[in-house]
Amino acid sequence: ELATKQGETIMKRMQAVKAKGKGMPIGDVRGLGAMCAFEMVTEHGGSKPDAAGAKALAAKCLDRGLLILTCGVYSDTVRLLTPLTASEMILNEGLDIIEAAILGN
Repeated sequence: ELATKQGETIMKRMQAVKAKGKGMPIGDVRGLGAMCAFEMVTEHGGSKPDAAGAKALAAKCLDRGLLILTCGVYSDTVRLLTPLTASEMILNEGLDIIEAAILGN
């Protein structure tokens, strides 16, 4: 139940960031329980993988104190594996960091 709730929170937030169509472009957003991922792409609405974008986002997040993982065949995917022990506040703090890094805030 907790994994499902965390996953829903992550998916809603990342889909909302994608829908803004601003900042770094996001492609597919997907997840299973608390394990979620999104692809970085070269342009908004596109599907061409952007490994450099994923690496840049990881660096921006690290500069802000958040470690995120890049993965995938094209190294364009950002995988979020939130500990189930993380509070809702901590989860949202991490998502705020990702959103700010993507939007350039």
